[in-house]
Amino acid sequence: MHRLCLTLFCLLVPFFGVAQSADSTETIRVMQQLADNYWRFQAGDSLVWANPAYNDRAWELTSPAEPLIENKALWRSGRGWFRLPVQMKKRLVGQEFQLVIEQYGSSEVYLDGRRLAVLQPPGGDSAGPQRITQFVPFQLPDTNRHVLAVRYRFARQPVYYANVDLSAFEMRLEKNNEAGQNLISYHRWVAGLDYSLAGVFLLLGFLHLLFYRANTAQRVNFWLGITMLVFGSFFLLSGLSTLVVTLPLYSLIQLVNDLLGYTGLGLLLRSVYYYLNRPRGWIYWLVIGLLLVDASYQIFIGPLAESIAWVPFTAVLAEYVRVSWLGKRRGDADARLPWNSLRIVFFVVLGGFFCWLA
Repeated sequence: MHRLCLTLFCLLVPFFGVAQSADSTETIRVMQQLADNYWRFQAGDSLVWANPAYNDRAWELTSPAEPLIENKALWRSGRGWFRLPVQMKKRLVGQEFQLVIEQYGSSEVYLDGRRLAVLQPPGGDSAGPQRITQFVPFQLPDTNRHVLAVRYRFARQPVYYANVDLSAFEMRLEKNNEAGQNLISYHRWVAGLDYSLAGVFLLLGFLHLLFYRANTAQRVNFWLGITMLVFGSFFLLSGLSTLVVTLPLYSLIQLVNDLLGYTGLGLLLRSVYYYLNRPRGWIYWLVIGLLLVDASYQIFIGPLAESIAWVPFTAVLAEYVRVSWLGKRRGDADARLPWNSLRIVFFVVLGGFFCWLA
């Protein structure tokens, strides 16, 4: 899912972190991504690291699903090993499954020192396409502890954005007869959501601009039209980014996409101020300043620390709620519209969350 939706979702649903033991073993579950918490990483290359008896406690705890650019050692060297201790529930022992691997770059997958598969892009380690998806047959004979090791490398290419969220690889276990269909269904759902939202916002944007053209005195329609067009373009690019297979082009699209997201949030705040005829005071400019600082930092330096990354988006949401509440208190039916729109969005997200749980 794209960054803006993920951020807004996290603002509504609390995240609870659970401390994990450094020696824990991942119990593999069907149709779930292999846990981020237990992977260990070491830059470099040695076939000894495929040996299940090798002691990797000195390795860094980091997930291959995290953005490549955040793994500094891997980003500099372009190669390294990931290791994950795994075990299987008794009822799944002996059954044949598929490891569904979506990755950027090349890899070799080992189980207890035995090579299961080699994943290689069509162009090899050249500057060509590097994103691939592959199914790897997988089976465990018992409930004992096993070690999954991945020898990974990728071709370094120039990027135009310091916060590219492309990950090394993601793995999940699927039933043999369901792996292909589940993969297709998942990507259809994600693409359908992106393109549907893009269509809705673009349509609303054009409609507002047509309303403004019919009555230029209603300037709020101009601001709402531009805002909707920006959000529509954001979701459209989010969908198109999944089709990109090279790092330079992906980073360029993500740069434009994130700028559209920040611009859309700023315009949304501008629109609600304009609609309610409120003067833009110091709180408004402080929130806009936070968005500008956040965007500039990610463009030129890199991702913000997780402890503060939520601040700009929370500030926008809090200010939108504050201004909408002030409009509701005026008693005017039209002034209650922003507040009512918040209520609708809240119940839609809440309903979607419960559907996801089900």
